[in-house]
Amino acid sequence: MRYRFVGIEAEISGVARMDRYGQEVELEDGMEAEAAAALLLPEEQFLEIFEAVDVEPYQMVACHDDAPAEFQSAKHQASIAVAEFKQKTKGGR
Repeated sequence: MRYRFVGIEAEISGVARMDRYGQEVELEDGMEAEAAAALLLPEEQFLEIFEAVDVEPYQMVACHDDAPAEFQSAKHQASIAVAEFKQKTKGGR
């Protein structure tokens, strides 16, 4: 399953290392809890949230403070979505 990263830096030991906001990650089926714990959103959900926003210029989190309101709003929505995903999958527990 494909995911997108919505954090600063994370790793699923021996599987994937994430260090760019919006980074694409492919995980095997059944790894939903690990994905949620690593701040990954299902790609379809991520793309829906960022539909009208170009994420590429903001892959490095240091750029987020100066990002336009559209990006900030989508980032906030993504944070809420990943929290819900974590709760649903029991990610991190």
